[in-house]
Amino acid sequence: MTLHKRKVLFSATVYAHLAAFHKPFIKLLQDKGCEVYAAANPDHGRKEEIEELGVICWDIPFSRSPYDRSNVWAMRELKRLFQTHRFDLIHVHTPVASFLVRYMAKKCGQGPVLYTAHGFHFYQGAPIQNWLIYYTAEKWAARWTDGLVVMNEEDYDNGKRLGFKEGESLFFVHGVGVSIDQYGVQGDANIRGQLGIKNSDVVITYIAELNRNKNHLFLLRNLEGNFATCL
Repeated sequence: MTLHKRKVLFSATVYAHLAAFHKPFIKLLQDKGCEVYAAANPDHGRKEEIEELGVICWDIPFSRSPYDRSNVWAMRELKRLFQTHRFDLIHVHTPVASFLVRYMAKKCGQGPVLYTAHGFHFYQGAPIQNWLIYYTAEKWAARWTDGLVVMNEEDYDNGKRLGFKEGESLFFVHGVGVSIDQYGVQGDANIRGQLGIKNSDVVITYIAELNRNKNHLFLLRNLEGNFATCL
């Protein structure tokens, strides 16, 4: 008698996101006997890294912009995916893609949906447009979301405002995970030595993709005027 393998779907705007952050989770689920699928846009590359893990990939033309008409085609492809497969668990990432997947998953009678927010686009000081679009969208999507994972206290508070329950459907984790052995004090000392940086020197790192959306210029422009006050 052949036992049914549990099917798990990972989804994000692009495969590059899944390759950068979710390989360990994919391998963990595979080790537990799950059959893992991925749904994302292949435009930014790294799809082959996901396929090399034995993941079944389903290309979806997601766009980061909520105004992009390609999201209409994404909805059609999602419907076809969900008519072909029923997933025991769906784990979604990135705002627009996660909204579309959550909606279609509930409409098509899929299993539980977990959403990891890598930083809500609405926050204190964010443009009012972000609140009107993204907060409203998340308020709607909360009804299709079985669990929300957030990575900072402000998102945790906003998760409660969205209607999620602490310890039941709302979970707070400290980032996506860091290897302490690799990035501990000893590792810091080695890097300082290689770069000729004194132990007394203040070092600020900003780890993010180099694009306008990550806003590296904001940090650089503010360092000049505010760095002295931090000492």
